Amino acid sequence: MHALAARRDPAGSLAAGGADDALPSAEAIRAELERELGGGLRTWEAILDEYGYMPTGIGCQSVLPGVPFDRFADSGGHAHLIYAAAQWIHYLEGRRD
Repeated sequence: MHALAARRDPAGSLAAGGADDALPSAEAIRAELERELGGGLRTWEAILDEYGYMPTGIGCQSVLPGVPFDRFADSGGHAHLIYAAAQWIHYLEGRRD
């Protein structure tokens, strides 16, 4: 693995590779993209199904006493999710932006 690439150690954590390691294959990069992005979008789909909206934070206390961030949604989070979903569609269709 290249020095700037990441790898998973036996515990599943990401770790930096050594300078003498080979670059990951295109297939390995695609597999990781599919696992991370596809899984992340499915997670947010489940959250949307549960809450009916995309909360700013889950289980986090806001600055308002007794009011958790679960009760709020923000446009920045929605924009990020829409962009990620668009990139996933581009990837599945074999397009590049």
